[in-house]
Amino acid sequence: MRRTGVCFAILLGIVQPVVLGSNNEMFIAWCECVANFSPFCPESSPPPPGLPPPPALPCGGCKHLPLPTSNCPTEAVDLDLPNCEDTADVTGNRCESDLECATADINNCAPYEIYVKHCDICMDLCVAVPIPGMWHDGGGLCPDITTSEYESMANCDDAPSVTGTLCEADGECGTDTDTDNCGDFDLYMKLCGDDTLNYCNGCVLYPVPADACPADGNYDLATCDSSSTSGFCEGDGECSTSNDLNSVRVCFVCVCASCVCARERVCVCASCVCFVCYVCFVCVLILCEHETESQCEDYDVYYRDCNVEPITPPCGGCKHLPLPTFNCPTEVVDLDLPNCEDTADVTGNRCESDLECATADINNCAPYEIYVKHCDICMDLCVAVPIPGMWHDGGGLCPDITTSEYESMANCDDAPSVTGTLCEADGECGTDTDTDNCGDFDLYMKLCGDDTLNYCNGCVLYPVPADACPADGNYDLATCDSSSTSGFCEGDGECSTSNDLNSCEDYDVYYRACS
Repeated sequence: MRRTGVCFAILLGIVQPVVLGSNNEMFIAWCECVANFSPFCPESSPPPPGLPPPPALPCGGCKHLPLPTSNCPTEAVDLDLPNCEDTADVTGNRCESDLECATADINNCAPYEIYVKHCDICMDLCVAVPIPGMWHDGGGLCPDITTSEYESMANCDDAPSVTGTLCEADGECGTDTDTDNCGDFDLYMKLCGDDTLNYCNGCVLYPVPADACPADGNYDLATCDSSSTSGFCEGDGECSTSNDLNSVRVCFVCVCASCVCARERVCVCASCVCFVCYVCFVCVLILCEHETESQCEDYDVYYRDCNVEPITPPCGGCKHLPLPTFNCPTEVVDLDLPNCEDTADVTGNRCESDLECATADINNCAPYEIYVKHCDICMDLCVAVPIPGMWHDGGGLCPDITTSEYESMANCDDAPSVTGTLCEADGECGTDTDTDNCGDFDLYMKLCGDDTLNYCNGCVLYPVPADACPADGNYDLATCDSSSTSGFCEGDGECSTSNDLNSCEDYDVYYRACS
């Protein structure tokens, strides 16, 4: 009668219960092999008698993810593809579903069901798929975190093997280091075990992890079948969405002991169902636990991706800021520039506006409209522009604070992504550490989203943040179109100023920079 022994092998700091049905000699030899990291592990041990073979991965080990309808081929000849079992198992290959390989009758590319293969299996039967990024038409899934937090994210083979986990790619698991979907970072989502992405009304649904929930905290969301436009939605069972997405199952121990002669690890811990792992051709049972943690404040939030092809950033992703009239070239030959779409997307390059790239007919360098490109995009679609400094003819925008307060200011990738926020530059986001516009400090202002700087009577208007309001407390200011000299002014709708800035004691204060 077969006897059962239990070996607690301490490996990589994890205690693993190992149940082996065999004789004592084989059991002891196996324990010695694992405990000593393989020096005694034979290079080609046959499986001990009575052990099942390693589980075969279905469909070549590939996951098959639905193609959004907007990405379907337009030619019928490109739709009539081999089925998914007969298509080569290479990431990116498209195939036509006949319900094999866990595909479904989704009719996404009518009358065909077209799927895309993802075959680069990471640990624990996960694949990594790129998330919709910051240039995506719905805003994308990039977390609202600092650059340093992005830098500290685990890469895709080290991140937890739980569906929905975000990871930063370094080429592992078939990822691409040139994705750049979240600024300079390549963010992917892990899909583990049998989990996949759902298809709904022409769109693909991504489960939203806790670190990518809507930044505005708005959970009054329509269900995922209510629209075919990209953005966040609430799952309520439609399109196979889950009502329990907010109960995230986390596996604490799903690790395969390994040695040199081990086969590739096979360990599924998604949904906290632990399968077997083969080490030195020995079957190891893995201990698995789970806990429940909140996702997005107990809502079942998905991101509805209706066009996975990256949207080309408008005008190369640059912001175009008006040149003050005082700084216009004096030679006509220097004014006759290419337009802003045709000018190289490099910060500092000047271009002539034909109303492209959100420019306007400002006639700042008559008869031309001259703009300056700012192309070093920080997180959350912000750029950082240097503020008029303390030596500026109008006194500048430097805050009246102590040196220690300057030293404690956040740098430009960590400062809040709100237009008007001041930050101290350390070279991030294309900033210059030799600006020295506020004493020994390099102060910049963030401009986010569609926000820009307004032009008015030869000057450029900067929205004044609360920490740079007039030090003398004088808010009896003329409107911004009243003069062409540098200094503070009150916005009242002129020159596209806002009546809702309210940054300085309910006044809409701007700094007018005329040189």
